Amino acid sequence: MIKFIRDDGLTLNITDYFKIISIEGLGTITQEIFTEKRAVGDGDIITGTRVSSRTVTITACNDYAGQIDTSRTKINNFFNPKNSFKMYVTYKENTVWCECIIDARDLPTNNIFAPQMFTLSVFCPNPYFKSYDDFGKDLSSVSPMMGFPLMISQEKGFVASVRNFSQHVFVPNNGAIDTYCTVVIEPDENVSGLKIYKNEKEYILFTVELKAYETVKIDFEHRTIEIEGKRVPNCIDRNSTFFTIDKGGCTISYNANENITTTHIYLYYNQLYTGV
Repeated sequence: MIKFIRDDGLTLNITDYFKIISIEGLGTITQEIFTEKRAVGDGDIITGTRVSSRTVTITACNDYAGQIDTSRTKINNFFNPKNSFKMYVTYKENTVWCECIIDARDLPTNNIFAPQMFTLSVFCPNPYFKSYDDFGKDLSSVSPMMGFPLMISQEKGFVASVRNFSQHVFVPNNGAIDTYCTVVIEPDENVSGLKIYKNEKEYILFTVELKAYETVKIDFEHRTIEIEGKRVPNCIDRNSTFFTIDKGGCTISYNANENITTTHIYLYYNQLYTGV
């Protein structure tokens, strides 16, 4: 199944209107290799590599005479080159997605009595497919402690919940490569000196006090930090790094100078794949 979601929220499943004949580009990966000539000796020296963007081309057909006009209208209206899209691909019960724009679209009308053909090429600037699930880890989860029948000690009272203050949380990554994450911080009290580590080496250290009930968002891929939806520069230590979640997984830990047990920290990420 191939499903597209447009940037205005509209959705279209191609298989609702067309039978897919072929798809090219889902399993293709191209790597650029940069080299320089050896001053002495044979061959070249590899100076760097990068994975190129990908183009996916879908060829489909509608041979149901009563649906051709409807399908043409849907395709023409939906695949507007002025919009951007998310393309979801389901193969053998596994769904992945990527961001794309229209590269080319062909909906020929040369023979009104023949089945309606449709060709769509989309350009994906990021060559990697993302997992359908946006994996999330609550680094400071709350466990319920109430049960029934409910028995309350007059001397000790009762514990309704307890915060699992686990300073070391393993974050798995079963994708093909390292992936970036997004961290959301929601303090119930002012917190200073908040530091988030990866494998006790790389870290993000805040040099400003985070205010109670203000949401902080760290986008590790785009290297930005927002507080209450506004980008805030110069709020972290100069040795901080916007680290990745290693292929296979890594350990994330955190601490602060004060009020760490009343600070909620959530980590979100997608696993990345080189093909479908």
